[in-house]
Amino acid sequence: MDPKMLTEDHKMKRSNRGSSQWLLKGSNPPLKFKRQESRKKQMVLSFFDNCGVIFQYYLPMRTSVTAAVFKDVMNMFLNKFKEKRPEMAKRDWYFHLDNAPCHTANSTKEFLAKKGIKVIDHPPYSPDLAPADFFYFPVMKKGVEIVDKSVQKEWTRVGFFPRIFIRNSLVYKE
Repeated sequence: MDPKMLTEDHKMKRSNRGSSQWLLKGSNPPLKFKRQESRKKQMVLSFFDNCGVIFQYYLPMRTSVTAAVFKDVMNMFLNKFKEKRPEMAKRDWYFHLDNAPCHTANSTKEFLAKKGIKVIDHPPYSPDLAPADFFYFPVMKKGVEIVDKSVQKEWTRVGFFPRIFIRNSLVYKE
């Protein structure tokens, strides 16, 4: 990633913990019916450069990234950017955004122009050019999975689950 480039991407943070269950060894899990979207989903907006994450913002549960939300979070990011990367903030830098509706809205373009932020055009239908999809979100997802498994082990170690759940005759399935 170019040292003069910053990027933002947003991703749905999901937790599948609600669909986990204990089963007897050898038994089949019950059929799952398609249901409405879980409340355990949350959008996270991540701003980063070639040195790492500069700012992350977690939207309230069940909130979408609209142009208005993006501009509000962008103002928070710009303050954090000046604090965390003061030298870069003073120099010539540019911003990479994908073609998400919140990025391509006229109000967003006007906002960025008014702030003097140079934006790199993202070719249409080119998700493979978004650095977050390769260098950030896979690492973040793996980190969440590792933490989740560590918490599970610790809960089992300290006896958080009733004894019946940790007998050898039961298996945990996700």
